[in-house]
Amino acid sequence: MTHATLWLACTLFGIASMIGLMQIFTRFVLKLPTPWSEVSIRILLIWMVFMGIPIAFRRGAMISVDLMYRKSSPWFRPKLEIFITAVTLAFLITLTWWGMRFSLMAGNVQTIIGLEPLKMFWAYISLPIGSALAMIAVIGNYLEPKHEELETAQ
Repeated sequence: MTHATLWLACTLFGIASMIGLMQIFTRFVLKLPTPWSEVSIRILLIWMVFMGIPIAFRRGAMISVDLMYRKSSPWFRPKLEIFITAVTLAFLITLTWWGMRFSLMAGNVQTIIGLEPLKMFWAYISLPIGSALAMIAVIGNYLEPKHEELETAQ
């Protein structure tokens, strides 16, 4: 899953970059701005971020309470990891629940300005999908810990 979300996030970034270059060319060289390019870039970047979050969680590279982790005793560290995992999962469950509700309620009513045939559902659904994938990554990091943030900070 980590490799697939990393590949998807990188692909979305590449597509957003190409659309951005095309937008610059059409706006400033051809003097024909494209109304759909800016909103497309914004939606692609939102998707990129929510596809990148699981990677950061799985690698243990999210900002955490690393000072507490470093200063804690070996006896307390497993309890701290359980607490951090539980709080993170509670937040991601909440984000998934409310993100899904919002996607289904508002997403099917609103259209994307500049891309009128598409509903905002396709932009909003990135939140619950990314959060659900991040939950899997958090559990994976708990079962097989990786602390890349701590390793690079030293």
